[in-house]
Amino acid sequence: MQYKDFVGIDVSQKTLDVVLRSTGKYLRVANTEAGMAKMLKRLGAAGAPEAGALFCFEHTGIFSLPLRLFLAERGILHVQVSSLAAKRSMGLKRGKTDKVDAAALADYAYRFREDLQPAPPPNRVLMEAKRFFTLREQLVRHRSGLMARLGVEQRMLKVNSKDLGVRIQEKVIRQLTQEIDRVEQEIERLIASDPELRRNHDLVTSVKGIGDQTATYLLITTENFTLFKDWRKYACYAGVAPFENSSGTSLRGKTKVSQMANKTSKKLLGNCAASAIQCNPELKAYYHRRLDEGKSKMSTLNIVCNKILGRAFAVVKRQQPYVDLHKFAA
Repeated sequence: MQYKDFVGIDVSQKTLDVVLRSTGKYLRVANTEAGMAKMLKRLGAAGAPEAGALFCFEHTGIFSLPLRLFLAERGILHVQVSSLAAKRSMGLKRGKTDKVDAAALADYAYRFREDLQPAPPPNRVLMEAKRFFTLREQLVRHRSGLMARLGVEQRMLKVNSKDLGVRIQEKVIRQLTQEIDRVEQEIERLIASDPELRRNHDLVTSVKGIGDQTATYLLITTENFTLFKDWRKYACYAGVAPFENSSGTSLRGKTKVSQMANKTSKKLLGNCAASAIQCNPELKAYYHRRLDEGKSKMSTLNIVCNKILGRAFAVVKRQQPYVDLHKFAA
């Protein structure tokens, strides 16, 4: 795709630092809708029409979300790039400023213009579901911390149920559990409100081992299976794809997964694998057969993760629920 120009934007909580690559024009505006409108007006005056220019900025979560919505609503081409990928593309740098980072993002968009795909319009339902999913994770983390602390106190200090500290913690744990249930109900309502999301959610949960939370997170991170072409790319993203580690004749490291991964996705897929080898006869037999052959337990679980992930992408692609053929085998 041919672009007329490239705009790099360094996003922070309060400001946007913008650099137009063709002229080097720099401006700083507020990270608000008024500030973004001002940005477009000033860039237009600098010879960068909205149509045909590619805007590039890092994915910074809630800070970059208003910018993405603003650009998408106006049909302006834009890409969100990984912070790590953008940083490593800059090479060795001495010092750091927001202006330099914005210019580097504009250069990044120019250098990789053939490979970068403009972001699709965001799905509002998925955005809300992601917000509540993140909230649920935080609530679960707080509850787990309190439960662990309470267990230690009861075991080591021998405190009884009438102790004030115990009663306070138990009350907070009950309240957190109620709020977690409310958040999960809201996530279910959001998914059910979109027919396509509901359909894909049902298809993914038809795969044995995948539950509601994992299915929802797959929908969120793949933007309803539109961001990743196949399951192998998502396996890399989730950190369950093994990579060779060798160089010449001197380095012969073990093939292993990368630490550059979405740890939440990796954790959920690991839970799915642990569940699948209990409830799926085919995967259970495969798991024990590899262990009997002397294979690593963790590498076998990782393979099960990939099998489950491949099935999830397959049922969505075919738009048909998963069929367990193992039970029909002679």
